[in-house]
Amino acid sequence: MRIAKLVVILLLSASCNQKQKDLSLADFLINTESFSIDQHISPSTFRMQYIDGSLFWWNRDHSSITEIDLTDKVSRPFLKYQFEGPNGIGSPSGFYMVSRDSIFFPSKLSKIFLVNNNSEVLNSFDYLSLGDHKYSASSFTRYTRPFHFYANQLFFEVGPQLVPTEFISEDFLKSYSPFVTLNLNQGTFEELPMRFTSSAHFKFGPNTLNMVFAASEEKYLIIGTRTDMLYYYDLSTQEIEEIQLESQLLTRFSNAYFEADRMGNTIEENMRLLYKDSQNIGLLVDQHRKLLYRIGFAGEEVSADLDAMKYSEFLPTFTISIYDIEDEFSLLSEFSLLRNTYLAHHYFVDEKGLNLFPMHPENPEFNEDEMVIHTFDFGSLKK
Repeated sequence: MRIAKLVVILLLSASCNQKQKDLSLADFLINTESFSIDQHISPSTFRMQYIDGSLFWWNRDHSSITEIDLTDKVSRPFLKYQFEGPNGIGSPSGFYMVSRDSIFFPSKLSKIFLVNNNSEVLNSFDYLSLGDHKYSASSFTRYTRPFHFYANQLFFEVGPQLVPTEFISEDFLKSYSPFVTLNLNQGTFEELPMRFTSSAHFKFGPNTLNMVFAASEEKYLIIGTRTDMLYYYDLSTQEIEEIQLESQLLTRFSNAYFEADRMGNTIEENMRLLYKDSQNIGLLVDQHRKLLYRIGFAGEEVSADLDAMKYSEFLPTFTISIYDIEDEFSLLSEFSLLRNTYLAHHYFVDEKGLNLFPMHPENPEFNEDEMVIHTFDFGSLKK
């Protein structure tokens, strides 16, 4: 009965792509899984990572990572990290697993700790020597800002987030390096020679350099939070390509929020202004189907009777735009998800497809003692 209700809900969510008017998200639903979870597993997270049939889930309030075995359909404790002592890592900002026995934790101490699955610190790397970088490293799937591992190097962002409008010029971008590499053979940091080649990347929202990014082996895919311009960067050749992504759903980009006199507004007024515009909130690469999933928020008027503060944690809805990587990132289809159904910022790709969580707190089907995953296979869109 539960699954039947969810399928009915999905049938109400239609594609907005003109080429695919008759498609709904339910056409691509291939599997539903549910797992019992206890009070030690957070029903929402800032970081998850899929590896070899298991989903590793960060429980920030419990200082732990849970392994969710998607084959055996069970969850088990994986790691409990320590704040202090000889194996203390302070307060981490997410994690990145290279393997089950090599887990990197970026810390607010301007260090990156390498920890094994017994919570023992194997090494630590201090990136304060980078000097110009003033923003702490993080590895989150929320707003898709994870570490990436390639050629025995760890890639991550530590660039400044806020820059005055007048500074974002062609000259500034020539010197601005948003990404850093940690060479694990030598234990040294270097700036990645990737540069933004056009200030149009930050056309809307000129006071922020916020971006979301994803990686697939030697490729880095980067997009600003308020733009259609995708940067496609090759880590091995250092070649960069600018690609203008199409969308009929993300059409309300503007810099109204950044140009407003926010000091004169209440927090609620500023939040309503922020969510009036479109935003990119995530990117995911599906290597198995050679697809790119662009997750966004279309923008809407938030009425005064709604708590706009809740939007920052649990967006009521989001969009999925699907692009064919093998066909110059052509737009295949787009979907607006039914309100208060799926958790925004919660998604991962595995061999079966794109996985979403119908666990929004306002979803009448939500059960805090259960984790539910919907798997969607969009491969047929390429045929």
